[in-house]
Amino acid sequence: MNLLFRVFKFMQSEAHSLLSKFEDPVKLIEQGIRDLKKDFDDSMRSVAQVKAISIAAKREMEANKQVASDYEQKAMALLKKAKDGLLEQQEADRLASAALEKRKQALIDVQRLNQDIKGYDASLAQMRSE
Repeated sequence: MNLLFRVFKFMQSEAHSLLSKFEDPVKLIEQGIRDLKKDFDDSMRSVAQVKAISIAAKREMEANKQVASDYEQKAMALLKKAKDGLLEQQEADRLASAALEKRKQALIDVQRLNQDIKGYDASLAQMRSE
């Protein structure tokens, strides 16, 4: 058994020696540089993608803020029309309630997007620090 173990170790050392003769340090360094460039390009692409998603989320959040503001103004205008007698009070209340419900949903979306944006910004900061 000991003899087989020694033969295996001998063959293993010969294989390592043969591989060492074929290794060219310059080629290994060049391959390492190519690998680093590829990793750098991949990480830059990832940073750009996260940044694009963050920008799109910020735009969507601003749009939802504007939608919420518009619905609030519409509800106020409906109630003003009812007060001025241009619209039935019950109908104005129903329409204003619907507008305020849509405003509420838009504000919920704004909050969700704000949390998403914070996550994207944290991811970007972490990517840049690495």
